[in-house]
Amino acid sequence: KSKLYFSVGQEHREPTRTDMFNGGDNINPLLTTLPSVSESVVDYELGINYKNNKLYVQADVFNMQFTNEFTPTGQLSPTGLPLMNQFQHNYRRGVELDLSYKISKHFKYSANATYMQGKIIETDVITVTPILTPNIIINNNIEYFCKKFIIGLSERYVSSSYIDLGMQNPDLTVPATSTYNSFIKISIKKNITLAFNINNIMNAKSYSSGYAVYRYDVNNKVIPGSGTPYYFVGSLRNYFVSLNLKF
Repeated sequence: KSKLYFSVGQEHREPTRTDMFNGGDNINPLLTTLPSVSESVVDYELGINYKNNKLYVQADVFNMQFTNEFTPTGQLSPTGLPLMNQFQHNYRRGVELDLSYKISKHFKYSANATYMQGKIIETDVITVTPILTPNIIINNNIEYFCKKFIIGLSERYVSSSYIDLGMQNPDLTVPATSTYNSFIKISIKKNITLAFNINNIMNAKSYSSGYAVYRYDVNNKVIPGSGTPYYFVGSLRNYFVSLNLKF
């Protein structure tokens, strides 16, 4: 059984205190104007899904049109908050895929993937790529079911992304990462489930975000090639146990 669908959605967001105060806790007296225009996005999606006894597939294309979006520049304020610039026209366009397949009575495979390209339109002829916006995200999962046990293994891949809006330097990026996680769930009773998780099995380095720091000359201009990337680092291998009780 298959179904074709099309949707349109719109969302608005008012400027936050951080947006209006340029990353500060209080108004900077040097600022002559404060951002007061809300941002908005219109999301168009066209997709199809198919389902039978073993297979479920959903695929769609999307086009997100932003107006007056507050976009991080890659710089931080003195208090450590990300600095934003407001741009009149931006877009994110791409393809999404969601898949689930029952291999057998005991095995199930599922995956989802996104390929996206984003652009900030500065002028009629100049566009730049938004920072911290990876083009590719892929998740793969496989699960084994056996009586009261479920064992799962998952992989997550995230491609690289820029960390500085102004420079768009390929040396100043959040590196691409692949991480692997696993879990075991045990159904002790009908209302009691015990789970043991291992995250980042391979102990790989991963980064959730980043920013760049530059050196300046005597005229307070950025010295070319002086950018140094700094990252917010993800957790190395870690474990946790959870107990789920239903009443």
